[in-house]
This record gives sequence, structure tokens and C-alpha cells, in this order.
Amino acid sequence: MWTLEWLLKIAGIAVFGSAASVVGYDVYLALQFQRVMNAGRPGAGRDAAARRPALRISAGRAPAALRAKARAIETARGPRDDSPLGRIAA
Repeated sequence: MWTLEWLLKIAGIAVFGSAASVVGYDVYLALQFQRVMNAGRPGAGRDAAARRPALRISAGRAPAALRAKARAIETARGPRDDSPLGRIAA
């Protein structure tokens, strides 16, 4: 019984740790997306910390969702030679 109790406690701690890592990865992707969207705008680095992330994505769908959103924004703006979106959308 004692072994089962400790195994369940360890499994519970592992579940909380994995949930925290998923949330951290989600925040990381939101910050990267915001950095890419602000690249090329004058003064973008100055006020980037003051704004909230523009897109909230769950970690499971993040890479495909980022590429789709980047493609949609690039299509709306029109292609630019210096756009970092071309590297993400490709």
C-alpha cells in the first residue's frame, strides 16, 4: 500500500509539471509570434513589452496555427521582400 501511495503522489507531481510546461510553451509561442508580427515596424522594439500577445494558441496546434495566421496576415498586407513571415509561412 505504501508503494502505491508514493507512486500515485509521484504521478500527480508529474502531471502538474507537464501542465506547467505546456503553459510555459504556450506563452513562449505567443511571445515569439508577437515578435515576428512586430518585426519591420518602426519603433516596434520600444513598445513590444507594453502590449499583450495578439494570438492565444493551445500548444498542440501551435506550429500549424502560427503558419496559417502568418500567411493570412501576409496576404492581407501584401508580400514584402524583408518580411520575416516568409520564413515562417514556408
